[in-house]
Amino acid sequence: MGFKDSASSSTAASASSSFAADVLSRFAPQLERYEASLALPSTPASDDQADLGTASTANQTAQATTNAAVSKAAADIVRAIPITDKAAVPSHSALVRLLDRLDQACQGDTNTAFDQGPSPISQDNAETLRLVALARITYAAYALGLDALLQDASRINDEAWFWTEVEESAYRTLAHLVQTLPHRIAALVGATLELAAENASHTVRGTMDLARHSTSSDKRANKSRPSSERDVTLRNTLRTILATPNMVTGILFPYQFRSEGSITFALVQQQAQDKQRARDRAFGQARAAQAVDDDEDEATSIKARKRRAKALRSAALKLSPTHMIRHEARCKRQGLMHERDLLAAKMGELALQQAAPGDSDDDEVSLDSLSAKAVESRLLQDLGAKVHRLASALDHDDSSGTSTSDEIKIDIEAASSSADALTTALRTLLQETLPRSRDRTRLILSPARFGQPSPLTQNWPSLVVYPIAALAVSRYLNNNWDGIAAKMHEAKETVRGFLVGWVWEPCVQLLETVRHGRDDAGVIISRESLQSDLESLERMVSTFTREKYGITGAELDAVASRVRQGDLTYVLKIYEDEMRSPLKSAVKGSLIQSLLIQIQKAKVDLEVAMSGIDKLLKSQQLLFGAVGVAPALGVLYLSVQWLKGKVSGSGTKRGRRNAENLRVRAWEALRRIDHLLSSPSSTHSTLPPLNHGLMLLDLSLLRSSSYPLLLSASKGNKHLAKRLQRQFLHDVRDLESSNLPRARREQSERQEERGTSLVDQQPGLGYWSRRAAVERMWRSWGGIIHVGV
Repeated sequence: MGFKDSASSSTAASASSSFAADVLSRFAPQLERYEASLALPSTPASDDQADLGTASTANQTAQATTNAAVSKAAADIVRAIPITDKAAVPSHSALVRLLDRLDQACQGDTNTAFDQGPSPISQDNAETLRLVALARITYAAYALGLDALLQDASRINDEAWFWTEVEESAYRTLAHLVQTLPHRIAALVGATLELAAENASHTVRGTMDLARHSTSSDKRANKSRPSSERDVTLRNTLRTILATPNMVTGILFPYQFRSEGSITFALVQQQAQDKQRARDRAFGQARAAQAVDDDEDEATSIKARKRRAKALRSAALKLSPTHMIRHEARCKRQGLMHERDLLAAKMGELALQQAAPGDSDDDEVSLDSLSAKAVESRLLQDLGAKVHRLASALDHDDSSGTSTSDEIKIDIEAASSSADALTTALRTLLQETLPRSRDRTRLILSPARFGQPSPLTQNWPSLVVYPIAALAVSRYLNNNWDGIAAKMHEAKETVRGFLVGWVWEPCVQLLETVRHGRDDAGVIISRESLQSDLESLERMVSTFTREKYGITGAELDAVASRVRQGDLTYVLKIYEDEMRSPLKSAVKGSLIQSLLIQIQKAKVDLEVAMSGIDKLLKSQQLLFGAVGVAPALGVLYLSVQWLKGKVSGSGTKRGRRNAENLRVRAWEALRRIDHLLSSPSSTHSTLPPLNHGLMLLDLSLLRSSSYPLLLSASKGNKHLAKRLQRQFLHDVRDLESSNLPRARREQSERQEERGTSLVDQQPGLGYWSRRAAVERMWRSWGGIIHVGV
């Protein structure tokens, strides 16, 4: 899977998930109460104030211009950050621009042209407008920071899924080993070159010391020593490598000698810094062992080499590459899970602290009873506390970078009493703390730490194999082009024959049948043939009867009518008399004539039967045509669907695997939510920060996977999928906001302190609402994310 870089902008993250917008909309009641308590007078200035403004000094005119600029900037901020259910959270860069514009307006920077002159707004009202605008920016920054933590945790969770597949799938394990093999070999070669350089410098120093104390005859004898020095260097390097098999294994598989439970990002950072020192110590130990071996005799040296080779073979047999790859994947997954839990705890703490003074009825009454200055002071305290909590959550105090908490605290201490300090703290938060948090996440997900290998590393086998395969295929095509062209022509004719002879022409004939209905043309026998044979039979019987019985006139017409009905009584009577003396009748009688009449009668009967079959076939002609063209249309439909799936990717093995993985991840997310809400720590009115953060993370996964899953369930009906997604997101929001208000939580905590609460005996109200939401999701959407076993 590929994952986008979230450092450029948070707009893409906010677009893929409505979580930030939901967080911002939950601040609407609180902000509305503050704005209602800080309502500004809408009446214009009095005539005396207008006269005073006319006669004011230059400083007063500049102050009026500044107030107008602040008013316009505040109005723009209110329009840019609407707190509604459908409002989108501005991006990180947009918030910085809005804050800079408000700060420039407050500092008297009037370079921006205004259509109207200085408006009659007092300085107190301008400060109030500025405070309201800062409140909008603070709430938007809070939602943006919470969404940034959620996106970072989601990316870490996706990386953990990648390492889970590497650990559990034998194919992915071997593929990862092949993909990363060049990097591992390069690391081993680099370490070997460093060791060879160390041994070469050691050998050169020994040679220089020997040359310094040698005589002239020894110098002439050492002219051929350079080749021997190279041999000594190579021999010492190989001896050192054989003496330290664990060092070689550690270079090829860095996580081999690390415990899974102790893998953290801070530990990996520290070990990366100490890696060179550890390697130098290993080299030193190897050189010490080498010096001891040099002092041994020949037999002892041979035994030592055999012992080292035996140890190396034992280590190679004990630790297979696939086992070490799985261990590495397990260690990286554990490290990612640790970082995910840290982010989830901070995210849960921020989500649970969204409520602040102003979200309960008592706070609303207290705000109404306060003066405007007191309300402003209280709002400043609330905003300063939110900035402080957000900065503390985004700050990471580990070896990956310096902590920003001290810088933020200096500004936050003054933010509760000064709008300028709050502006500075917000700028520091948006321009330093938030980007630094994202940089830390990128460092965690880098290939050198816990991230998956780079795209080039993962695709280098394909980049190597595909050109070779393409070259081999091109040579084969070039050598056998005539035969291939003939096969292609045959395939083309086959497809054309199928489409024309089995699809197009039967369909045209079927349409002709529907258009013209039942025509007079027969399918087996024509109507004229039956009519002519029947008339011939009538004439033969009539002539025979007239000659034998002497019948004429009306009686003869009656005989012909009876013949049309199939009655040959007169002929059969004579035939019976003639059969008494067949030989005589055959020579002198009419036996042969009566036989020929019966033969003509059999021919007419056969044609009548064939006419009935013909009528039956003509009545079912439409059915037979449809049945005949159905198999060809079925083959054509399956072929088109197969090609469509190949083009879109949904019918490929990769597409089906991605869809199945998405369904499995959604099922696991809902199951984890159910498990979290069933734990003993979740029976209180509010969840612990870690559980709440993990629940928000799984709900974010359900948000992002809802539309593809619902689109698949609705058979590609986008309109129906969007309608179902609205209902799905409604259930998700019910789980996100299933906690009790802060006043209710504080009341429950006070009851717990007095020992009068029943929380230990029965769950709180928030527990039942969460359980009801989860059960509703299982009932409503469990079939969509069901995983077949």
